[in-house]
Amino acid sequence: MGKKIIALLMLLSIGLISCGKVEKTSKTTIGFEHKVEEDEINAIVGERGTLTPPQPFEGIEAKWVFREITDNEYVRLDKEGNWETLKAGTTEILPLFDLSQQTSEELADKYDDLELVTSSQAWYVSFNIYPDKESLENPPVMDSSDREVKLLQ
Repeated sequence: MGKKIIALLMLLSIGLISCGKVEKTSKTTIGFEHKVEEDEINAIVGERGTLTPPQPFEGIEAKWVFREITDNEYVRLDKEGNWETLKAGTTEILPLFDLSQQTSEELADKYDDLELVTSSQAWYVSFNIYPDKESLENPPVMDSSDREVKLLQ
């Protein structure tokens, strides 16, 4: 009986040594989507505005850094999310943005072990750009199923 207990204890200790210490780590995972409040913007040539990303974010007044859009002939977007219309027509942009360094640091201070996850989905913003205010107030009827860029008359 004594030999069986010793053998059992030896097997148990070998099993514990080979397993090592297992620690459970938990990360705080925070995710966000590339979606601004605006789905469609009706504007006149030369008009300016700002896209509105999620606010507040995790209880923090977040600052976002947009990827600039400079190759669209109808609208331009800067790092702060400010847009400017360039000429009459319709177009869509895909506004992508990330948290600013300052907001990332504030979140890291709030959560010890933070993992930030960005959604792989993004949403387009449509722009209908009119040559003048009168055209904006009395827009022509357009087929909403046609997603190509069109010049508004």
